Amino acid sequence: MLLLDSDEVLAADVVQNCVRLCERESVGMVKIPLVFVGTDFWGKCSAYWKNCNYLVNKQIVGSVPRFFSKKIILATGLFNENLTIGEDWELYTRLRRDCVKEAYCSSRMLHLEPSSLRKISARELYYSRFIRSHSRRFKEEYMSIYENSFLSLKEALKGLGELPQLVIGSLFLLSVKTCIWAIQFAFF
Repeated sequence: MLLLDSDEVLAADVVQNCVRLCERESVGMVKIPLVFVGTDFWGKCSAYWKNCNYLVNKQIVGSVPRFFSKKIILATGLFNENLTIGEDWELYTRLRRDCVKEAYCSSRMLHLEPSSLRKISARELYYSRFIRSHSRRFKEEYMSIYENSFLSLKEALKGLGELPQLVIGSLFLLSVKTCIWAIQFAFF
């Protein structure tokens, strides 16, 4: 079973590689590496930051398996439908707790970033509404994200000489996103 969002595109051989991992190595879930792509300036800035984050810590971005053996899902169940966000983390946490074997796919998946600052901000506003409940449920994952933010920043700044506009734009977006999440956490 493959879980694919509307803003994601698979490489041609992803499903084949995932099935092979499940069959040959008795894997119950497969993580598919992500590459973030933007079509306009702000989308490219968002993609640049997320790709830097991914380089630093693969288990943060794209860390949730997207492919599952049918046997595992039938035994465990799929998502907790009471969750608005984090349902993929909850499923992964449950499967890890049950010691389900996992692997990384060698193929990639593209994640298409929103195409404007307005769309990026709207997405952050939507997801930030659930910060309190989500951060309580997944404290360990959130701590990992915070710990690796500085490493991601260091990685992003490496591109300052080559891609100054993308670096500055991605830092601006990071500031906007941080403000949105902080305001939502503090006041709502």
